[in-house]
Amino acid sequence: MTELADYLRLLFADAPPGSLVDLRSLHGETMRQTFLPTSDLDAVAVQLERLTRAVDVYVGVLPRRRLGGGRGDLVAAGRLAWVDLDRPDAGVRLAGFAPAPTLVVASGSLGHRHAYWQLRSAVAITGIELLNRRLALELGGDEASAEPARILRPPGTRSHKHRPPAAARAVIGGPGAPVVLAELESGLPPLPPDARTQERRFVSPRTTADALRRVAPAVYVRALTGKAPNRAGKVRCPLHDDQRPSLHVYPDPSRGWFCFGCRQGGSVYDLAAALWQRPTAGPDFVALRRDLTALLRGDHR
Repeated sequence: MTELADYLRLLFADAPPGSLVDLRSLHGETMRQTFLPTSDLDAVAVQLERLTRAVDVYVGVLPRRRLGGGRGDLVAAGRLAWVDLDRPDAGVRLAGFAPAPTLVVASGSLGHRHAYWQLRSAVAITGIELLNRRLALELGGDEASAEPARILRPPGTRSHKHRPPAAARAVIGGPGAPVVLAELESGLPPLPPDARTQERRFVSPRTTADALRRVAPAVYVRALTGKAPNRAGKVRCPLHDDQRPSLHVYPDPSRGWFCFGCRQGGSVYDLAAALWQRPTAGPDFVALRRDLTALLRGDHR
């Protein structure tokens, strides 16, 4: 249990009193949530070890201040940044980056890694998201994983996507020393100007981009795919050969959508960009937003 215990301590040892661990388990096509107090990490580890014998399990990287898996359910600030690298050269990329991660986990698929940097001081979750996006940009990581409400597979568990199940394990042992925020930022490129603008738009309720982010996922999934979610909130994913519905449509716009088959997910922009094979930077993002606005206005007529 050592690597799992080390992982949980890294994520939650400094969590605010009364906060919760968001534990997820995938049963067939249904993702179940369990919330356990961060004050009893031994109980969290026991639950994870019990569940991983039969199903895939995940943990919310940041603690929750209340029951719920969305952005609004998170604590206000955290001391962790991370990147998810779903690519065979992930280990090489991380080995060449400084400062070195506090912990690196091999997530079960060949070459795939996620890495964590513990920060010496707390950062607001909006700042954590921007930091995660810069890490993803520098290292070629999954930008969707920059979302503060992200869930990831813990070490010491199994990936049941493989036969036989593959172990997720820590490839850099117990958590190392925390890093200074300025030191971590010094090795990262700035976000493109459009990305910073998009972040400001997200927090402003008066803007078009924020209005699109408030559209119910069921509405934009139907408009973009022509498919209405079934009673379980699922549709067949148009991004891969999906024999049975595996794209889950969440009620809360902050959670968006996620496909348990191809492991893609995110916001209305992420789905539109993937379906239309459109970039999301600079003028391309402006055009994407314009076309989405027109589509969704038409869908509401």
